[in-house]
Amino acid sequence: MINTCTILGRLGRDPNNFEKDGFSSSLFSVATDNIYKKDDGEYEQQTNWVNVKALGKVSDRIKDWGKGDLVSVEGIISAESWIDKATGEKKFSQYLIAKKVKRVSKYDPSSNSDTASFTAEDIPF
Repeated sequence: MINTCTILGRLGRDPNNFEKDGFSSSLFSVATDNIYKKDDGEYEQQTNWVNVKALGKVSDRIKDWGKGDLVSVEGIISAESWIDKATGEKKFSQYLIAKKVKRVSKYDPSSNSDTASFTAEDIPF
C-alpha cells in the first residue's frame, strides 16, 4: 500500500504556528480546484479544502507563508477520531501530514490575476 498525496493550491488563511518544548508545528488549509463538465455541457469549478499539519523542520519552512500564497505540499493522509466532550458524539477528521513543502509564489493582492504562472520545474517533487 502507498499513502502519498501531492496538492497544489492556495492557502486559505495564514498558518497557525505553534511551538512547545522547542518543537514546531503548523496547521493550515489549502484550496484546490476541480473543474468538471456538467450534463448541460457547461463547465463548473468546485473548490476543495485540504487541512494540512506540518511538524518539526517542515513547519519551520512555512513561518512566513500567508493567506493566498500558491503552495505545493506532499505528504501522507492521516485520519483521527475523538469523542466530543460536549455532545458525546464521535468526531472524525483527515489531514495531510506534510513531508515536503514549497511556496510556488507569494500572493500579490495588486495582481489582476487569480492564477500564477508556474512550470513543472517549480514543483519540488
